[in-house]
Amino acid sequence: LGYDPTELAKLFDQLANRGQEPAQLMPAFLRSHPLMQERSLTVLRLADQLQLQKPKGKLVVGSDALKDRIPTAIK
Repeated sequence: LGYDPTELAKLFDQLANRGQEPAQLMPAFLRSHPLMQERSLTVLRLADQLQLQKPKGKLVVGSDALKDRIPTAIK
């Protein structure tokens, strides 16, 4: 849709840096959700794959840019 997915990765990093996630103390097989750092890395990996498959020039970043953008239908 033209939004920069790396901004989501930054959000996950900020949440992870707020403090130790209690889930880090738990084995991975017992967690219901991935750790924030794992989510961030996954978003970045998928963003790279998408850019290779369907390159986008300018991606939307920031709340001011989002206000001006009209959402498009997902295809």
